[in-house]
Amino acid sequence: MDSSKATEQSVQQALADELHTYWQQAYRAYQAQAEAPPPLWPPQAQAQTTATLKPLPAAVQAAYQFYQEQLVQPDRGNVSLTQRPMADTLVYVIAGRTDGDDGWLEVYGEDGTPLGFGRTYIELIAWVDQTTLRQQVETGEFPDTLDRSQTLWGANSA
Repeated sequence: MDSSKATEQSVQQALADELHTYWQQAYRAYQAQAEAPPPLWPPQAQAQTTATLKPLPAAVQAAYQFYQEQLVQPDRGNVSLTQRPMADTLVYVIAGRTDGDDGWLEVYGEDGTPLGFGRTYIELIAWVDQTTLRQQVETGEFPDTLDRSQTLWGANSA
């Protein structure tokens, strides 16, 4: 396996683990009727971090703009853009989320190299190609590999 594929897989696994851990904490707080943890990816994070970022690679800027147009402008949800170390590399994470439980992740390396495209439902994630992911932003569909009945929350809206 070449190093770029290994990096891609490591980043995807790290994000999946982080998403799952976050929602486990949120679920435990819900069960205990306690305050939920702060958002994993705060909406509009780009506004908070732009000053510290280098100019964005074109692919990252285009992805962020896509979610602005598809989610934020029509008031269907929100988007965040963060840059951070993950799996021994610096990555950009664009996280789009509806006002409900589903979302989309696009992950890029520091130079704008695509590292993964994920369709999310609460703590579950299915990695797909970018074309499929962006179509699902418009249609609201989920990939067949994302079994929403497996969520911690027991939601079965399939």
